Amino acid sequence: MNRVRRLLVIVLLTGLVGCAGVPVDFGKARTVEVGMTASKLESIMGKPYMVRAIGDREIWAWVQASAFSTQSVSFELRKGVVSVVPTIPSSF
Repeated sequence: MNRVRRLLVIVLLTGLVGCAGVPVDFGKARTVEVGMTASKLESIMGKPYMVRAIGDREIWAWVQASAFSTQSVSFELRKGVVSVVPTIPSSF
C-alpha cells in the first residue's frame, strides 16, 4: 500500500508542477495588428503572463510551459499601441 500511495503522490505533484503560465492561442495572436491599443490586445489575448518595460517600449508576453514543451508569443508596444507583431507560422 505504501508504494501505491507514493506513486499517487508523484503523479499528483507532476500534474501540479507540470504546467505554468497562461494558455497561448496562436489563432488569436494572428489577429493582432500593428496600431491596436493595449486594451484591444488584452481583449484578444487575455491578461499577459509578463510585461517588461525596456526604455520607451513594453514587451507583453504570453507563455505556457509544461514538463515537455513551452509555447510563447510576445508583442512590443510603444505609448500603449502595438508596434511590433511577430510572424506566427501556420503550423503553430
